[in-house]
Amino acid sequence: MELHEFLGISSPIEIVDIGASLAEEPIYKNILTEGYGRVTGFEPNPAEIEKLNAQKKDYETYLPYFIGTGLDATFYETNWALTGSLFEPNEKLLNKFSNLGEATTLVQKHSVQTHRLNNVSEITDIDLLKMDIQGSELNALRNGTEKLRHALVVQVEVEFVELYKGQPLFADVDIFLRHHGFQFHTFSGFGMRSFKPIVVDGNANVGLRQSIWSDAIYVRDWMDLSQVADEKLKKYAFIMHSCYGSYDLAHLVLSHLDTTVGSDYAPRYLAMITAGER
Repeated sequence: MELHEFLGISSPIEIVDIGASLAEEPIYKNILTEGYGRVTGFEPNPAEIEKLNAQKKDYETYLPYFIGTGLDATFYETNWALTGSLFEPNEKLLNKFSNLGEATTLVQKHSVQTHRLNNVSEITDIDLLKMDIQGSELNALRNGTEKLRHALVVQVEVEFVELYKGQPLFADVDIFLRHHGFQFHTFSGFGMRSFKPIVVDGNANVGLRQSIWSDAIYVRDWMDLSQVADEKLKKYAFIMHSCYGSYDLAHLVLSHLDTTVGSDYAPRYLAMITAGER
């Protein structure tokens, strides 16, 4: 039995994707293609949002907003669309690594208007929030606390070194999200580069030991699920199972739901995954 049907989830999984480029397949793709969710994405780059709108389905909405503080800002356009930022590229640091400065070369500056996530009327709820906006993630989060209040999972790109001048780093994002009711869960991949002039196996995009960025996955605090609605708990378990393969956390969440409403989802789910029906 499909887990979604098994849990009886009655409303769509609400996904918000800030930095919704088609450069890579989103972690939530199967949720959409199976008809279980809908996504509101933000992509201010004209060429990228044109691509998104050209292939979008009924369950997709894309908006050309810079998500941030709600104030006027400077956008630093670079020679590769995916490395443009509301923070200035840190050329001195970038050029210490193979193929970072070369892919983050400043082309032009633009004055832009940013939007506070709290003020985006198209978003009424968030279950899964994914963010990849080149150092501006914390500003977006700080100005989205009302929308974040009922979110279950946050997947946020974080940096461990200052790729952009003055940008918040992983520790800053971590402190903020922990303060707002989330637990760190895991990292999804690491961006690594070697210090020049070392090139590993002829590939300038391969590193040795220096971790530079990653996607950090945060989840609603599993030590205090009492404030999470029953439908949201089902969605929480479904997202962890379907997107991240975190079957143990999905089971933990369902165990709490069982305790609350007297259901038997957790033992049935455990039987299902141990039988190989993942």
